[in-house]
Amino acid sequence: MKISQVEKRTGLRATAIRYYESMGILRPTRLPNGYRNYTEETVETLCRIRQMRELGIPLADVRLWLDGVVPWEDLIAKRLNALDSDSEKNRERKLACRALLRGENPDALLRREAPFYEESPRAPLPAEPRLMGIDLGTTSIAVQILAAETGECIHTYSVDHRAAENYPALPGAYAENAERLISPVLALVDSAIKTYPGIAAIGITGQMHGIVCTDGKGEPLSPLFTWQNSFGLCRPDGDSTICEEIAARTGEQIPTGYGLVTLYALRRMGLLPDGTEKAMTIPDLLASRLTGTEPKMHPTNAASLGGYDLAGGKFREAVLERLGIPPSFLPPVMGDYALAGSYAAGGREIPVAVAIGDNQASVFGSAAEESLVLLNVGTGSQISMICNSFRPCPDLRPYFDGKWLLTGAALCGGRAYAALKEFLRSALSCLGYETNDSRIFSYLNREAAENIDGALHVDTRFCGTRSNPTLRGSITGLGIDNFTPGAFAAGILRGIVEELYRLYRSWDASGQPLYLAAAGNAVRRNPALRVLCAEAFGQAPKIPLHTEEAAFGAALYSGISAGCITREQAKACIHYRNEE
Repeated sequence: MKISQVEKRTGLRATAIRYYESMGILRPTRLPNGYRNYTEETVETLCRIRQMRELGIPLADVRLWLDGVVPWEDLIAKRLNALDSDSEKNRERKLACRALLRGENPDALLRREAPFYEESPRAPLPAEPRLMGIDLGTTSIAVQILAAETGECIHTYSVDHRAAENYPALPGAYAENAERLISPVLALVDSAIKTYPGIAAIGITGQMHGIVCTDGKGEPLSPLFTWQNSFGLCRPDGDSTICEEIAARTGEQIPTGYGLVTLYALRRMGLLPDGTEKAMTIPDLLASRLTGTEPKMHPTNAASLGGYDLAGGKFREAVLERLGIPPSFLPPVMGDYALAGSYAAGGREIPVAVAIGDNQASVFGSAAEESLVLLNVGTGSQISMICNSFRPCPDLRPYFDGKWLLTGAALCGGRAYAALKEFLRSALSCLGYETNDSRIFSYLNREAAENIDGALHVDTRFCGTRSNPTLRGSITGLGIDNFTPGAFAAGILRGIVEELYRLYRSWDASGQPLYLAAAGNAVRRNPALRVLCAEAFGQAPKIPLHTEEAAFGAALYSGISAGCITREQAKACIHYRNEE
């Protein structure tokens, strides 16, 4: 086919088609006479690209489909979920998304100003060098590309990994398929580097506390047992729990979900995979895979496993010995701003920083000032405060530059609000109505704002606490007048904030932090949650201008580790949005 024929078949202008070719998104073969060879398969691909672009899907995400990282259906479903606005154009796009997912042609649903689709002029990208930050989350993978000199976010990838799997051997398992989590990241990194050349360093973060067992070559032998694991509550002999056994053996209280508890439980129950030679966090495994080197561990991840000597900067050998865990199982602990190795891409060797803990990465990517208290509401929720000196604390964690992080973790946190969303979804489904998460959350957020002064109070410790995992939540102040979704939404949000505030007050009796910031999409998208934070802490929280704070922090950390930027330049990259 000639390009004029392809134009008519696809509804794309020739300039758009050649633009895709110049970006490497489209790769037609050449005939002996030098002409491009456009096939039927090319036409089908171009039609799909045009549909995605008309729906507002970025070209960088389109490339993920072309590179085989994610199915096109996932991109359409993600876009549908993101179309919150009730504008006429977005209503058309929603209908078109639903038509595509049903296998129908959406063209008739999209009114076009011109018969052919033309790519809008692309704004100049920030100058190189660029940094990449990767965050392996509980449900999704986030990869962020940013300009090293300014911190400007160039693009953010977000992919649901769907790695959760059943592990029937022990009750209370929260397991994810490690290979299914790692493999798409490797493909996503390659796709991102092709779209955004000039990556000068790669940073990695992800789920802390959890652990995966591997053989000597770094191949996973077990699932990733996540931070949500409750192996420590098992009673193998019907008497003491695993956590109580560990305390009796070592004299240390290590919470369930921590890596050493999981390792001990697997060994205690005879379930440690044969051939296990190493155990590490999932971001450590990714760093090892990217660089092809032996796994290494940053103190922020090492301390998250338990049995770690904070002052000495190493695992307590006596604890490991009493738990029957060989010290060689755990990767060596590195110093600050260390490199794991390099990643070969496009004829270049890109430095890869040692993976860091996601709690510390979020603070690192949110703290333009050191006198910070950071709220982070996600699947769980946390409150963190940087401190300059070592101080005994139930959850003191290593930070960077010789500093420490006081952290309080609420095990349920955002899951409490998500549980209310699922309750409504289930009720609607029983009545024959289907909707998406975005619409339900938008409804709950509006209703929460309307009921923010209500008397309904929800204690959101539905999953217990680190110190008392058997504790459960409660509801008080409930009457006929406030037995409504809006009152429950407001009550749950208030409970999330109050739990975090209690944790903060256990460190600082002053009641008001010098400087409050808040991270996570829950705070960004929910005005009622921001109001409640301001009421509790005495000031409105500053919201970082960039999203995916953990990935952003990992990117900045990698830039310092690779010598691209200084610590002060990294702080200057952090900006906050102007509140309405």
